[in-house]
Amino acid sequence: MTRVPPTAGGGSGIGRAVCARLAEEGALVAVADQNEAGAAETLRGLPRGEPGQEHEAFRVDVSSAQSTAAKELARWGWAL
Repeated sequence: MTRVPPTAGGGSGIGRAVCARLAEEGALVAVADQNEAGAAETLRGLPRGEPGQEHEAFRVDVSSAQSTAAKELARWGWAL
């Protein structure tokens, strides 16, 4: 089973470090942050997953369950 931990605040600081550590340990990571550019930068720095399994980055407003990213994270099995 593939682990997919969404990491709010993954675009910088501690959230970025958490994403990196999870990916190093083999998790497929969903990088979630309001700062889309920061999330994308984190994504570029993650080690590659196995073929067919890619990390993803999302712009997400954790204060809104109606945000597009919240709906996308729900596809991964997570709800805000």
